[in-house]
Amino acid sequence: GEAVQREVLAAMESGFRHFNFKAAVTPETDIALAQVIRQTAGPDAFVWADANQGFQPHEALMVARSFVEAGVNVLEQPFPADQLHLMRHLRGQCPVPLAVDEASVSPADFFHYAAEGLVDYLVVKVTRSGGLWPSLHQIAVAISAGLPFLVSGLTDSFLTKLAVCQLAVAFGHQGPAALNGSQFVNESALYPDKPEREFDATVHLGGQIGIGVHPDPQAVEQFLAKDLLV
Repeated sequence: GEAVQREVLAAMESGFRHFNFKAAVTPETDIALAQVIRQTAGPDAFVWADANQGFQPHEALMVARSFVEAGVNVLEQPFPADQLHLMRHLRGQCPVPLAVDEASVSPADFFHYAAEGLVDYLVVKVTRSGGLWPSLHQIAVAISAGLPFLVSGLTDSFLTKLAVCQLAVAFGHQGPAALNGSQFVNESALYPDKPEREFDATVHLGGQIGIGVHPDPQAVEQFLAKDLLV
C-alpha cells in the first residue's frame, strides 16, 4: 500500500492526473490497489482497472462490487476476448462501467458489444485496431451508440502515441488516456526532440502536418538489422 501511494504521489507531482492499474491479480490485491489509488489521487482522478482478460467468472462480480465502493471508474476486459457470453452474464449485475480491449480489434467486434449494450466506453487503441482508419470506424460506432471513448496504447512508441492523440483531439477528447509516459519508454535515440513534445504528463501536438513527428533517419539506419539468420 505505501509503495503504491508513493508511486501515485510521485506521478501527481509530475503532472499525471488519472491512473490505470492492472487487475485480476487476486481479489484482495485488486481491491486494495483500487482503494489506495483513489484515496491518494483524490476524487477528480479517473481510476481505470484493466483486467487483461484475467478474471474468473466467480471473481469478477465480487471484485466489481468492491471496485464501486473504492471509486473505480471503469473495468476493462474482465474476461477472455472470445467469451462474449460471460460479458452478457456480468453485465446484468455489474455495478461498475465496463469496457473491452482485446475483444475490440475491428469495428465489427466493437459493434457487437455496443449493439448488445455490454459496454459503457469504446477503448481507442490505434495499433490494436490496425491504424487510424479502422479506429475512425470504431469511433463512428461509439458515437452512433451514444458511448464515450477512452484512449489507450500502453505498448505504443512515440510515433503511434502522437497518432492516437491526434485522433482523440479531432473528436474533442481531453482525457483520460492510458499511454506510456516517458518514464517508462526511452526513445531519445529515435526521437531527440521528444522532451520538447512530451512534458508535464502532457503530449503537445504542435501544428505540423500529419502525425507531427518523424524518427531520426540516422538513428533508424543505426538500428536496422543488417544481417538476418535464416
